[in-house]
Amino acid sequence: MTGIKKRWVKDYILGITIILVIFNLSFAIIIRNYYYSSLRQLLINKVNTATEFFNRYVTDKDKVNLLLKNFVEDYSFNESFLVQVWDVKGRMIYSSDGLNSGEVIQSDYIYALQDKVHSSIYVNEITGEKLMSAAAPIKISNSQFGVLRIVTSLREVDNRIRYYITFVLFISSILIIFLFILSLTFSKSIIEPIKSINEVAKKMAKGNFDVKITKKYNDEIGELAETLNYMANEITRMQNLKSEFISSISHELRTPLTSIKGWSETILASDFKDLDEVKQGLKIISKEVDRLSDMVEDLLDFSKLEGGKIKLNIETFSLNQEIYDICSLYKAKANNKGLKITTELDADDIIVADKFRIRQVIINLIDNAIKFSKQNGNILINTYKERYNIIIIVEDDGIGIPSEKIDKVKEKFYKADIKKEGSGLGLAICDEIIKLHKGSLIIESSEGLGTKVTVILPQTEAS
Repeated sequence: MTGIKKRWVKDYILGITIILVIFNLSFAIIIRNYYYSSLRQLLINKVNTATEFFNRYVTDKDKVNLLLKNFVEDYSFNESFLVQVWDVKGRMIYSSDGLNSGEVIQSDYIYALQDKVHSSIYVNEITGEKLMSAAAPIKISNSQFGVLRIVTSLREVDNRIRYYITFVLFISSILIIFLFILSLTFSKSIIEPIKSINEVAKKMAKGNFDVKITKKYNDEIGELAETLNYMANEITRMQNLKSEFISSISHELRTPLTSIKGWSETILASDFKDLDEVKQGLKIISKEVDRLSDMVEDLLDFSKLEGGKIKLNIETFSLNQEIYDICSLYKAKANNKGLKITTELDADDIIVADKFRIRQVIINLIDNAIKFSKQNGNILINTYKERYNIIIIVEDDGIGIPSEKIDKVKEKFYKADIKKEGSGLGLAICDEIIKLHKGSLIIESSEGLGTKVTVILPQTEAS
């Protein structure tokens, strides 16, 4: 095992093992204390009950000897408990095992002589057996007569404790083995997809975006696989768009350059004798230069937007005046197609925005409306205020956009109709400009019925 798998299994199993060790130690201590405390209390209760009887009801010393002897003999057949009676000088008087001498006096006897009930645990020096005893004083007429001791072996208790501890250890071992196997399986379910993702990512890094990752689980790794697949698709799509853009822009550049070169040669060859031809050529050259200039401006704006270098110059200005100026600018182009431009503008037209960039957006929208309108069509430009937003609508009844292409027309380099002139950057730039104003640009269209573009510009309450 190496890498994440090794760290996962090691840390996981180590953590579980530490927890189980702590649990087992705690369990062993608790179970031992429980059984020892229970047995100790049982012994104490027995000696208390017996000595209380003698201390309360027996007053004759001769009679007490007989009663003690009978009491001890009653335990002679009880293998669980050994009952002993000791005098105050440390000599054994009676014992249920029939012996009249015993081991070295334990602490419970000493405490009993001090009128205290006490229990002790010790090891028999002869047999090596672990024992627990409890002793209480025997008083006759309030004078110390001797000590009653009850002794029991801890063998069965210790065996039971060992049984429980062994059982818990066994369960813990099974649990560790199970968790080890589970952690291996779980780590494999994580590591194998990661390895697969890593291999695919390496191929993607080398430019192979046709490879795809198979999603196995609906979790974060599955989401990562989907994200990489999505990224690969997006990169592939962008590469295709860029290829189309390069092809399109090459064509767009070649056409005006060819026209400029052709008319330049024509004018030079004419020796400027035919002034009408010269004027026509210069007009065409001027028009083609404007086309080239527009494409360069789009590319420069795109570059600035990509680099986040565009900064808005916010000012207060008349939106209606800008629209009137732009309509005048495009009047001749609209007349050439027999288009009618209608404006319905809000009287309260003062807005706060970047004047140059908003003009750029409106120019692009009107230019597109003219470009994609049918002959003798209509274009409507409408503005109004809605709460704290300025709404600008440019609507035409032109060729429209197919439904499957509406979501793509704002993407960089995308052209709904590759035959139409342009760089495919216009709407993408407009969308970015409106986003910089914290607004939104919405496109609605039906193929063959026209297109409606809505610009929403947030305004301060004062404006």
